[in-house]
Amino acid sequence: MKRALTIWNFFWKRRSLWCFIFLSITLGFFDDNSLKNLLTLKHENEVLKSEVERYERNYNEAQKQLQTMENSQEAIERIARIRLQMKTNDEDIYIVE
Repeated sequence: MKRALTIWNFFWKRRSLWCFIFLSITLGFFDDNSLKNLLTLKHENEVLKSEVERYERNYNEAQKQLQTMENSQEAIERIARIRLQMKTNDEDIYIVE
């Protein structure tokens, strides 16, 4: 009985430490705002930022193509030949797939 009382006193004297450890483990690993979730969200954020940069590059390239098409008749003709497979009267087109 005396040994159990000694153990109880050991834990009781350090109850704030045990509460701190328990709350740290609970909040650090099992809570919705845990450290694990924070790191996961940070990684997702980095991935999404890289996607945004990629889409911005694609958008800028499309804007350049649009400006080129609006200003140049040759660009319109080139795009029509490639995408719509148009040709002039004196040409033959062979499509290889």
